Amino acid sequence: MRNNQHRKNRRNGLPTSTKPGKPINLNKPSGKAITKADGTTTVRYLPKDVIAARHNLSKQIAAQKRKSARARIFGRRLPMLMPVEELGAQHAPEAADRDLGSLWACKTAKAIKRRMAKSDKSFRSKAMRAIERRSISEETRQLIEAILKGDMVTSAPIMTSSQVVREARSFLAKKLIEIAASDPEIEMGMVTIISGDHATSVNRPFIDIANAQAQMGRTLNAMSKDYFAVEEWSLFNSHTHSDGGQLIQGHCHALIFGRGILAKASQVGAKHSALHSSNVTDADPIVIRRVRTDPVNIRRAASYLVKYPHKAKTWCPEREGKKGHMHEGEKGDRYTRFLRMAEILSLVTLEDLVFAGGRGQKEIKSPLVKLIRALCETHARGSTRLIHPDGMATIWARLAKELGKTAWSVPIIARRK
Repeated sequence: MRNNQHRKNRRNGLPTSTKPGKPINLNKPSGKAITKADGTTTVRYLPKDVIAARHNLSKQIAAQKRKSARARIFGRRLPMLMPVEELGAQHAPEAADRDLGSLWACKTAKAIKRRMAKSDKSFRSKAMRAIERRSISEETRQLIEAILKGDMVTSAPIMTSSQVVREARSFLAKKLIEIAASDPEIEMGMVTIISGDHATSVNRPFIDIANAQAQMGRTLNAMSKDYFAVEEWSLFNSHTHSDGGQLIQGHCHALIFGRGILAKASQVGAKHSALHSSNVTDADPIVIRRVRTDPVNIRRAASYLVKYPHKAKTWCPEREGKKGHMHEGEKGDRYTRFLRMAEILSLVTLEDLVFAGGRGQKEIKSPLVKLIRALCETHARGSTRLIHPDGMATIWARLAKELGKTAWSVPIIARRK
């Protein structure tokens, strides 16, 4: 059947394969020279509809090649390869972000711990100052202060627990160093994915963990089968949300690792950028940075993955020929906004925020979750815990009522689609 169709197409002047031929000029129809038995030669011209069909097919195939050669995003054409700079003070995980630049100036593990402890303390103190001079019940104050101080108040590994965060950083760094040492040819990269779809508000937070991680996971899986990622949120002083209050932008940082993965990640990043919607700063939705595999640098990267939003962001757009930039001065900070960020973090666990694939799942996420669960069960089991995990939202609702924050709704954490 296939050979018959091949001969039929050839006889009718139709293409016999999907490979494009040269464009056909309709003003000069193609013809086929035929030599008769008497030796004379004549030309059999193809019908115009056949010529038009062949011409349209060639145009369609050429257009498809051009479309696949370049990805179009937000009206701009991107090259097939995304630039991959080396992670450091000059090339932060987020292109316009200048926060934690001093982290890459740390030369030892102890210096990195001190730097992260400083930012942790800044976040907690800002949230604490939101209730310092406010008139609330003593019971509510004691419970909220215990949460904000980072005490192990419940058996769930909530993200406001200082011990949970410290152990996660230490374990992640240790495992990544072991993975890097196991193969001298391994490559590591930090991938940042920021999509406008994952923005929410301070007044009515809707944290769509399930859909956000599914979307970001598809991009990371295409880059490398081995990765470890953490979802987090940034608070913006400069932007408000349609649901009320300041804007909170969800995004993720991931470490991918393997042989030759950066070249593939560069190609995937260029193609997948169109799959993530524009964010408030119009920053690149995907940023890839090369990570040196020496132990100190891996500790820096691991610490960056697990951190608190200790500074609110102010985006200064392009103006009078000056490039847009991110300003993170603390002058415009409002402490009640950090209190709301602390509330969100107290309602999510480490297991909610981390997702991984391949060796990242087997060698990092699974043992990390088991370790943190055991830690929380040991320090806050049964009657010794201050707060039941299911009672956390009730405490925050009571605080909002006592503060007179009628616009605040209890954050919705969507763990399932």
